[in-house]
Amino acid sequence: MLVFAEAERNPDRELQLLFEAVNQLTQEGKAATKLLIKALILRHDANRKAKKAEDQH
Repeated sequence: MLVFAEAERNPDRELQLLFEAVNQLTQEGKAATKLLIKALILRHDANRKAKKAEDQH
């Protein structure tokens, strides 16, 4: 589950335009886009956790 601050709930304009473009994709294109976004989020979380662990040592 993702948790956002109130100001973070609305993507900036560039992301809004990109998500609107994604709506024009085929179901396969949408699925690929979702996988990419999820992978980026997982990578970000892993990097954040690794940095936190480094900072604790």
